Amino acid sequence: MSVRPAAVRAPLRRAAFALLAFALWAACLALPAPALAAGVHASPPVAAEPGHGHGHGTDGHEPGGEPLHDGGSANGPAGDHDAAGRMTLRGLAASFGLEEGLLVAFFVFFLLLAGAVLWWILSRGWTESVKRHVGRHILQLQRLTFLSVLANLLLMFGRRGGFDDPSVVLSLADEREGMAWLALLLLSAVGLFLLQRSKLFDTLWLLSAIAAASAIGHADQSLNMMLSALFSAIHLAAAALWIGGLYVLLALRGRHRRDAERLTPNAMNASVAAMVLLFVSGLVNSAMYLPDLGLISQTRWGLILAGKTILFALLVVMAAVFRRRRSGAGFVRLQLLLVLVMAAASGVMPISPPVPDEGPLHWHEMGDDLHMTAEIEPLAVGENAYRVTVWLPAGSGPPRSVELELVPDGKADAARTVSLERVEKAADQAFPGFDDYRYEASGPHIDRPGRWTVVVRITDAAGQAREYARTAAVY
Repeated sequence: MSVRPAAVRAPLRRAAFALLAFALWAACLALPAPALAAGVHASPPVAAEPGHGHGHGTDGHEPGGEPLHDGGSANGPAGDHDAAGRMTLRGLAASFGLEEGLLVAFFVFFLLLAGAVLWWILSRGWTESVKRHVGRHILQLQRLTFLSVLANLLLMFGRRGGFDDPSVVLSLADEREGMAWLALLLLSAVGLFLLQRSKLFDTLWLLSAIAAASAIGHADQSLNMMLSALFSAIHLAAAALWIGGLYVLLALRGRHRRDAERLTPNAMNASVAAMVLLFVSGLVNSAMYLPDLGLISQTRWGLILAGKTILFALLVVMAAVFRRRRSGAGFVRLQLLLVLVMAAASGVMPISPPVPDEGPLHWHEMGDDLHMTAEIEPLAVGENAYRVTVWLPAGSGPPRSVELELVPDGKADAARTVSLERVEKAADQAFPGFDDYRYEASGPHIDRPGRWTVVVRITDAAGQAREYARTAAVY
């Protein structure tokens, strides 16, 4: 029995248009107001009155002694978080844009394609009519996946300097994620002509495509980049197994009902195996990304993870009910829809930092006869710039010593001493009746994430010693 191509293409066209509408809606949500363009703050800092410990200094420091960080972050502007630092629903919605929409389209189409190809490889005893029917679906998914990869790359090209600059391609090739997108473009283009000709080639293509897709994300921010990439690949393969089984079942139900009924037990058993793999791989990856579970409510990445976890629990219950009741096509459609929502959410996670972007440390202390500012930029694992500025009464002379020490997680025996050198450079802020002295250093003293205590010890010209300490979180 022949199948009309329109019957195959119509559902896919509707899905593609729905995702395109979502991308446009997200882009409209994320359009910035002209007055709040990147790098422009809504309100200027308030100048500090000399000799008083109230208000913000013109350098953005807080004289009250609490460490301050830049207001914005990679997770959205500070106004999108509540007083406790949790991201609000408004902030979550406003953080979506064109980039997120295109990534959602890619992950949905890619997982549908990878799942259909996987079940094509695993198929046994399919008739020629069934192969042609499923093959048409795979071809449509190939085209949609190729277009979504191309759209993501075009967006990356446009943001990196346009299409007339050949160095953009070289810059992409030098980056892990850029190479992944270029590899996906090549694989999706080759797949248009060579998939479904040999199961050996299909298997190699599928493994390569999953490996490339797993490189899109934050593996370099995890505790172990290689292990994180491996579990990301397992996560994608398990999702493809689950999605592919449901999709092929629905594709066959219309005109090949008996074949669909024979496939149903295998698809349900595969969904259980996929659930176990998704749970284990997701748990391991989350543990490698999140140093503290309390961070889940503070970032878009964490909120999406929480939403995926709730959906996953719902799907486990639905799968158990399906296995007992052998429900019809409507139940399978609902299950596939929820799994695709999880896949769409996964599409946003690669560009959502798992932990808050704390930004540089700006810490200011005010006193009667000494003011001090300590700065660490960017306050991250690896290379940082350290600056300490000391203000002493005019004519009293420079301090005998200025020391900076970093203590990881309260372990005094593991403290790092930062060797500061005095530089002849005017301070960013002047206090009448005080002379300023500036000290700087740089280096990879912060070598791991955690809570670091910043200790500043100052001995003035008269020999009086003072010590200041503040704790900063480094992710």
